[in-house]
Formats: sequence, structure tokens, C-alpha cells
Amino acid sequence: GRKMACSVSRDLKDYAWIKNRKPFAAKAPVIRNYIAKLNVSQMPRSKFEFTNENKLMFPKAKLTKGDLLNYYRQIAPLMLPYLKDRPLTLERLPDGLTSKSAPHFWQKNTPDYYPSWIKRIVLPTLKERDVAYALVNDVDSLLYLANQGCVAFHIYESRIGSLDRPDFVLFDLDPGTGSMGHTAKIANVLHELLEDAKAGAFIKTSGKRGLHIFSPWK
Repeated sequence: GRKMACSVSRDLKDYAWIKNRKPFAAKAPVIRNYIAKLNVSQMPRSKFEFTNENKLMFPKAKLTKGDLLNYYRQIAPLMLPYLKDRPLTLERLPDGLTSKSAPHFWQKNTPDYYPSWIKRIVLPTLKERDVAYALVNDVDSLLYLANQGCVAFHIYESRIGSLDRPDFVLFDLDPGTGSMGHTAKIANVLHELLEDAKAGAFIKTSGKRGLHIFSPWK
């Protein structure tokens, strides 16, 4: 997901596919209590030293960079299978959400000064230049990038070795000037079409008002 916590609009509860699913609407104290329970001492040591762990990243939730690192270290066993061998675009917020002018950018190319143990794959772009995408196949790579202020990891729909054969399709529904309810109606129609085609469908919120629908593809 793009965020550590998300909520579902009330408009969604009016639609059959979604209304029986209990939304996850964790508040800041819930997240802090979860992070406080992480047994960091039992986790493997990293190949590098974390920096500025006390830096405040999310003021409203009172979460620091250290909290973010501990969170990613804890969920790594669940997250890494989905990242493995997929080229990544990194969404970086080095200063978190501390102000409207805080840096926020997407990084595709992996700098030469990043450790050599972070695997890369070089792929051409439409602009005829090569880009070295990072691969996150282990905990150290995940945590190094989180230490660089990477908050979200945007994956390719395919893995190296079969880049021309995506293993899932992403339907990105954006309401534009419409309401979340309109987006939900479209999501339900798409869900019916995918069910008729005997294809799976998994939904999640995206940003403030959008929906992502993932469908496994063979």
C-alpha cells in the first residue's frame, strides 16, 4: 500500500462489493502502539547504520524515521515476496510530511553510490536512455531505501526473466471531478466483468479518492 493507514469513504458502504468489507481506519495511537510492540532486538542486524532515527517524519501521527524503519523491518517477511525481482520506482519523502514544501519525488534510476549489494536491472526507456532500477529482494535492501526516505515502493507488473509477461493487471480508477461513489460503481461493474471471466480481483484505496483493482494474470 502507499500509506501505513487508510480509511474507506462512507460513499463506498452503499455498494455491494465493498459494503460488507470492514475498512481499516487505524488512528495514530494504534500505529504507535503497534510499533512499540516490535521486538527489534530479535531482528537481524543490518549491513549499514541507520541515520537520523529520531527525525520527525509524520507530525500528526508523531512518527519518526526510526518508527518507519522498524515498521518496514517488521513487515519485510510479508512484503518481500511481492517485491522480489520486480523493478521498482521509489516514492521518496526525505523529510516526511513535515510541511507542504517538503521534498516529494519519484526515483527510478539507482545512483552509483548506493551499495553494490542492492541489485539493479538496467532497462531502456522511451527517451532512449538506460535506467538502473533497484530490486528489493532482501531485508537490507528494503531498509537501506527506507533509510533514504523511501515511503512507498511502486512495482513492475512483471518480474525480471519475464518482463514481457505481467503476472497481474492493475486497473487504476480515479474519480477526477466525480465522487468516490461514482468510482465505486465503476469498480462494481469491473468486478462483475472479471468474475464472468473467472479472474480474481483485489481492491484497495489509492490516494484520497481513487481505487486500485488488482487481477492476477496468467
